[in-house]
Amino acid sequence: MSARILVTGVNGQVGGAIMALKYDYPFELIPISRADWDMAKEPEKAAQLVEHYQPAIVINPAAYTNVDGAEDDQETAFAVNASAVGELAKACEKADITLLHVSTDYVFDGTKETPYTEDDPINPINVYGKSKAEGERRVREVLNAHIILRTSWVFSAAGNNFVTTMRRLGKERDELKIVDDQRGGPTSADCIAKLLMRIASHYLQGKAISWGTYHYAGYPVVSWYEFAEAIFEAEADAHSPKLTPCASTEYPAKAQRPKNSALSTARIQREMGVLECNWVAELRS
Repeated sequence: MSARILVTGVNGQVGGAIMALKYDYPFELIPISRADWDMAKEPEKAAQLVEHYQPAIVINPAAYTNVDGAEDDQETAFAVNASAVGELAKACEKADITLLHVSTDYVFDGTKETPYTEDDPINPINVYGKSKAEGERRVREVLNAHIILRTSWVFSAAGNNFVTTMRRLGKERDELKIVDDQRGGPTSADCIAKLLMRIASHYLQGKAISWGTYHYAGYPVVSWYEFAEAIFEAEADAHSPKLTPCASTEYPAKAQRPKNSALSTARIQREMGVLECNWVAELRS
C-alpha cells in the first residue's frame, strides 16, 4: 500500500491544487473537505481523522481567509486558524507524523522597508493575521517535525481571489480604482501545491528535512495596482477597464493591511533548492 497523505481544505485554492497532482506521485491523497471536518465547530475532530486514516503526513492549507470578515467573526477565525490547527498538531505528535502547515504574510505589520525574513518578529495588525500567528505558535509548541510555510497573495484560476475578482469586475465596469500603496508577492496556488508535494515526497522517501518556518512567495514584488495591470495585460483579447491607482485610505475595508507584504525566499532557496514562483508566467499559463 502506498503512503497516505491527508490533505485538508480541498475545496480551497491550495488544497484543490494539491489534489490535482494526485496522479503525479506514488502516494494516496486523502481529501478532507469542510463536509468531512468543520474546523470551526469540531476542532477536536483532528485526532479522529488522523487515527482513522493513519496518514504518513498531513498537509494543512485549510484556513479562514476572509480578512475583513474576521474582524466581525473573531471566534470563527481563531477556531479554524488556531484551535483546529493546534489540535491537528497534537494529533500528528501523538501519531509520530509530520505536519506541513500553510500560513501567511499577514503575521507581519508591514512597516519593514525590505522583504521579511523568517527571523523577523511578527506583529499582526488584523484579526486574521493574529489568528494565523496563534496557529503557528500552537504548531511549534507541540510538534517538532513540522514545516510552517508562509506565503502571500494566493491566486488561482478559480475560487475567490484577486485575479478572479479583477476578471469579473473587468467585464462589469469600465474603470477600476486599485490600491497602489500595499506591496507583496503574488503566489499561484499551483506553485504552492507543487512545493508542498515536493517536501512531502522528500520526507516520505526518507530524505533529510530541516524542520521549521519558511517563506515562499512569488516574484517580482508589486502593488495591487501593478498586479491588476498585469492581469489585464495577460488577457489581451478581453475588455480592459481603465485602471486608476489609489491610496488604501480611499478603499473602505474593515481590516487594516500591511503596507509591505514582501517575503524573502532566501532560506527556502538555500536549504531546499527551491526557486521563487514567477507569478507573471503563472498568470499567463
